[in-house]
Amino acid sequence: MKVRKLLKKDKKQKWVESKSTANNLEKIDLKKVDDYDEEVNVYGRLHIMLVALDMKEGSDFEVFFKTKKRFNEFKDLLNKLGIDCYIKYDPDTTSLENFGTLYEDNEVIKRVNEKLDREVVARVFITKNDSYDQKFFINLVSMRKNEKYHRLYGEFLGYPKKDIETFVYQQKPRWKQKIIQIKGEEPSKPLNIDKALKDSNFTEKEKETLKAFNSHILCGEKECLQRAVEKSMEKRRKLEELGVDVDQKIENLVF
Repeated sequence: MKVRKLLKKDKKQKWVESKSTANNLEKIDLKKVDDYDEEVNVYGRLHIMLVALDMKEGSDFEVFFKTKKRFNEFKDLLNKLGIDCYIKYDPDTTSLENFGTLYEDNEVIKRVNEKLDREVVARVFITKNDSYDQKFFINLVSMRKNEKYHRLYGEFLGYPKKDIETFVYQQKPRWKQKIIQIKGEEPSKPLNIDKALKDSNFTEKEKETLKAFNSHILCGEKECLQRAVEKSMEKRRKLEELGVDVDQKIENLVF
């Protein structure tokens, strides 16, 4: 059995924006996001919560809904949480397709194909920053994966500038890196997080939390790791104050 290509339901790819309808008088339980655990993976749901709490600038994730009605309910929930959504239906490819090709187990492939055949398959960009608009995301997904793309995408996700520049430098061909080195403009080398954490005095809880809340390359400066751990623990505490079971979410993450 093979993973099927995502079936295009419309030859022309469709974009839709869905803007915040937040009402200061209406309190929405953030844990309602987990009602959609079957359609949105744990990373997506975690990032929705962080964006809603103003603890993350933006995020994007894939969704797989059996009906448009349920997807619209999901969109409405995000809008009530103060989040703007920019939705690309039937993307060119999905990480789920790529995941499925790694397996030969027919049961795994069957589950992947079932999701790919659902009525709503989409990539959703979310943010509370109203300086973004639909045109930005349409341009972003059509760009070549060059320096401009990585900077724009990294800024949208809220990554620190030093971390973005470290990543951009690592993507350059060796000859360009050499020129930058000669000019003395080389950014910090990327941090080997596993080694840095092993050699650190952070608690196991802090190490697990960093890995759960930090998915990007960190610059190699000592303060970058300290900053990342502090921010990750701050996010964890805020979620736990609202009754979110962070340990359970960490167990379901793949490091």
